[in-house]
Amino acid sequence: MSIVETLKPKVFKCRQSCITCAAGCERKLLYEYLWGIILRGGEYKESAYLGSIYHKFQQYGPDGKSKVRAWIHKKQAKLMDRVSKGEDLDGNLVRTANGMTTLHDKAEAMADIFWKRYPQPDFLK
Repeated sequence: MSIVETLKPKVFKCRQSCITCAAGCERKLLYEYLWGIILRGGEYKESAYLGSIYHKFQQYGPDGKSKVRAWIHKKQAKLMDRVSKGEDLDGNLVRTANGMTTLHDKAEAMADIFWKRYPQPDFLK
């Protein structure tokens, strides 16, 4: 008897997230909802990283773009160090490190649009 045959399905409520998961990836539905096996580590959350980078732009202001770029390079270097140590089992660290430059460009465009639309008052400079 194989290990797959010994796994008993978990009782779960079929909600929208479950149906969306099934439509996207049947294997994830099987692992996560039926067997309760969840991959260790976080998922790749592009929107969360984009928001963090955008808020760094807002924190440093229009003159601090080089500081944000340096912050991005430091984060990418840390991620690649973890990859070289063999910590990237699911590919999320490489995906995150590779996507940081694109996310930086998007966040910079968003910040530029915000600064042009809502210029900072002189008394806050």
